[in-house]
Amino acid sequence: MAKFSFDKSKLTQRWGYKVGAIVLALLLWTYVSITNNTNSESVYTVPVENRNLAADLTTTTVDQHVQIRVSGTASNIESLSTSGIEAYLDFTGIKIGTSELGVNVSLPEGVSLVSVTPSNITVDVVNLSSKTFDLQTTLMGDPSSGYAVIGQSLSPTEVTLSGPQVYLDKVDKVYIEKDITGESDSVDDNILIKVADDQGNDISNWFTINPATANLLVAVGGDEPDKTVSVYVPLVGELSNGYLISRIAVKPETVKVYGNLGDLLDLYYIETEPVDISGLKESDSFIINLSPPDRITVGNVTEATVILTIEKKETKSFTRNIINTHNLADGLKSDFATQKLTVKLSGPASFIDALQESDIVAYVDCQGLKAGDHNLDVQLELPANINIEKISPTKVTVTLSDNGE
Repeated sequence: MAKFSFDKSKLTQRWGYKVGAIVLALLLWTYVSITNNTNSESVYTVPVENRNLAADLTTTTVDQHVQIRVSGTASNIESLSTSGIEAYLDFTGIKIGTSELGVNVSLPEGVSLVSVTPSNITVDVVNLSSKTFDLQTTLMGDPSSGYAVIGQSLSPTEVTLSGPQVYLDKVDKVYIEKDITGESDSVDDNILIKVADDQGNDISNWFTINPATANLLVAVGGDEPDKTVSVYVPLVGELSNGYLISRIAVKPETVKVYGNLGDLLDLYYIETEPVDISGLKESDSFIINLSPPDRITVGNVTEATVILTIEKKETKSFTRNIINTHNLADGLKSDFATQKLTVKLSGPASFIDALQESDIVAYVDCQGLKAGDHNLDVQLELPANINIEKISPTKVTVTLSDNGE
């Protein structure tokens, strides 16, 4: 029988590893805890807000900033940003004139204020004045070669500035500016309104500007006459048997073209290069070059994206009453010898599936007919993409008679 041997040295060694690991973990935890809870300081530069200033007053002091020194635990300071610090002047009870106000600071929990520099700000409080100015437009740069500014529209045309009278007196121009360098198409943009003095200095910050933005439309066109026309996609080839095109989407749907007036008068569309659909039986998309006629140029568009939706061809049969007459003369009524009509229709699967009996209108055209019997072709009003495969009967006898009125 084997003897059991107990090795005390190995047991002692294992316990030593475990104790060492525990001690190391405690030391690491102690270090992190001390580090995160040790106070540290940091300095932030933040803007100063005006609060509780009477509605009819304003101040000639704008864009004031102060440096704020704060202290807190390392983790709190690390997560602090300028957006979490508020510095403000409290104008409660302040009247017109010069005042020295202390800077108030609001901080998040866990962060303490050490100092504010400067701690006080001297402000001049004056009456708030308003004045309306004409809004001007400054265009910078030139359009693409062969293009020119052919007109512009601005809304609004007037702007109200509210601020200290001393600065209202310095206003030389209220304006928006837009760079049109290289443009070959019209520009439509909402633009921030600016204010300048007679030296060209930007003094916008002294005012409340109402409205703050303006809409500018700059019409840019070719030196030649222009016209907006549709984009047409010619198709060549045949789809796989049993398939149909249910939709053709073209982007852009229209383009602006340029040429002499005679060539433009009878131009209603320009073609792309042909799209070969031979053997297709699944939806597909193509990027195709535009192919304008001779002496016609296109703006800054050279190609179009064509998306073809291709579906299986399906059929569906209906039985309808022929009860409609078109262009029946006044004083006549109609009577049909045969009223039942059977039709077999075909089209893309999605259109056929959605087709209802009420979508099919059968009629005969009585244009110019007088009283008597007439053998007329049966015609159908159908939704788009629906075709007639078979119709029975193709003709019906209609008796037209005086309606007795």
